[in-house]
Amino acid sequence: MKTFDIYYISRYREQKEYCNKIIKAQSEESALKKFAKMFHIKDYKQLYDENFCWEDGECEWLAWFRGIKEVKLVECPHCNGTGQIKIRE
Repeated sequence: MKTFDIYYISRYREQKEYCNKIIKAQSEESALKKFAKMFHIKDYKQLYDENFCWEDGECEWLAWFRGIKEVKLVECPHCNGTGQIKIRE
């Protein structure tokens, strides 16, 4: 099982947030399918369209997919293993 970091931008009027989701999956395609299912996106291939956006949450937030990277999660050496950090593979 691989670990993927999927990142996207979420906007509400003038506010802009950079978000991400960590998803474990066999492949990049299956990770995108899981991500799409989380946000009720009917076809995960829509994520590749840079103009495609979806509603993020119950209010008027809109989100845009920005990318996916395979990562490795390791214990943080500075907090005695109480947290995890992402390392791009």
